[in-house]
Amino acid sequence: MFNRWLNPLFKIGHKRKLEEDDMYSVLPEDRSQHLGEELQGYWDQEVSRAQQDAWEPSLMKAIIKCYGKSYLVLGMLTFLENRQILKVLDLWRLLFF
Repeated sequence: MFNRWLNPLFKIGHKRKLEEDDMYSVLPEDRSQHLGEELQGYWDQEVSRAQQDAWEPSLMKAIIKCYGKSYLVLGMLTFLENRQILKVLDLWRLLFF
């Protein structure tokens, strides 16, 4: 239902083996170069703070600072969406118990 934009790619893959040129191009902000540079900036901050406070730098902290907000928002939206599904299942169990 939500993967209709992939149908042309599926048709090509059904007819022949997919090649790199068949794939959709990645958005510039989603390229590994951009994401790596962004994470590198947070890692450099973590290392400098760790040196100032004399503790071990944490890659996990850098990752959370870099990507935490977007994953938190997506996680909350996913939770709310799943809650809607659970309401329907709870109602079904109540009716057919």
